[in-house]
Amino acid sequence: LRSSDFDDYAAMCADPDIRRFLGERKPMTRNQAWRHMAAILGHWQLRGYGFFAVEEKSSGRFVGRVGFWDPEDWPDFEIGWTITRENWGRGFATEAARACLNYAFTTYFIHSGRNKLTYFNVVVS
Repeated sequence: LRSSDFDDYAAMCADPDIRRFLGERKPMTRNQAWRHMAAILGHWQLRGYGFFAVEEKSSGRFVGRVGFWDPEDWPDFEIGWTITRENWGRGFATEAARACLNYAFTTYFIHSGRNKLTYFNVVVS
């Protein structure tokens, strides 16, 4: 995720149809979306992994996020995704989640010393 993604990220976080699957299950304000994006970016600094922006290949347009989440007091390492509503059903979540799983099993777990996943808590939107 980049700062240039923020307007699209905030719009995605404000969509009630998307948010009904996530967190407190209600839309975020622009300020809450900013804090959420900052937490996601901070996760990279603290854990060395996190969420990636999902972009449409042909246009470079932001269409969502996918990646890993494992903050303090979280039950276990998780993969999750959120795709903008107008892009549901186009295969973005499937393609991006598969790429993340491949990375997790071929790179992350090899270098981190974690040798398996206990389970996946998958959030679908």
